[in-house]
Amino acid sequence: MAKTTEKVAASALVGGGQTNLHVHPGGTIPAWYGAFCSAQGDCDPILGLFLHNMLAVAGPTPTGIGISVARCVQFIPPANITVNRIRLFGVGATTGLYKFAIYPAGAGSARTWESGAVNSAANTWLNISAELPITLTAGTKYWFCVTATSTGTTAGFRSLAAPLGTTFWGADAAPLGGRTLNLPVFAQFVVTAGAFPASFPAIAAAAYSGGTTGSVPFALLDSVV
Repeated sequence: MAKTTEKVAASALVGGGQTNLHVHPGGTIPAWYGAFCSAQGDCDPILGLFLHNMLAVAGPTPTGIGISVARCVQFIPPANITVNRIRLFGVGATTGLYKFAIYPAGAGSARTWESGAVNSAANTWLNISAELPITLTAGTKYWFCVTATSTGTTAGFRSLAAPLGTTFWGADAAPLGGRTLNLPVFAQFVVTAGAFPASFPAIAAAAYSGGTTGSVPFALLDSVV
């Protein structure tokens, strides 16, 4: 039975691996599927929390983002999930300087969610419930995005360290394979005065000021009401 289940999972991964159907030995599905996930890569919250704790930086600052760009990281839920809370870990106190959004991948896709301007506090979780719940669909590519409403030099949230350069992670065609290997794919797009557009615009390769300001803050998508 386990071999049959694994064969089904393997066949689902052929042709790009966009289902992200990870079946463990014995045919078990991780308990977090459909309940809790990280807003990057293949959504594994255990890995996301490990990165929170071990390989993260305080950033990006509102000034590092700027009000004319939104930065984003791609993720693909392995199971349908109804998101009732979006959780980010604060590293500094800011007031109304960050905004977050989720879009399905593809130019012209309607925005799925926007947080509005949010505050952050040091050494604590921000639990966003504004404009939630939303339902995300298994196997669909999404972008989790951040922009700033104004300048500020205090970093608000924990973030994966910035890539070494635009070609280190890069796009799907980067040397490391991008999404086909479940590695992060970072990008950015133009906004006006920190306002997210209603539909997803054209994107460009991510660029990080100074290389040390951090990338898109970590986010955990939670089904708990």
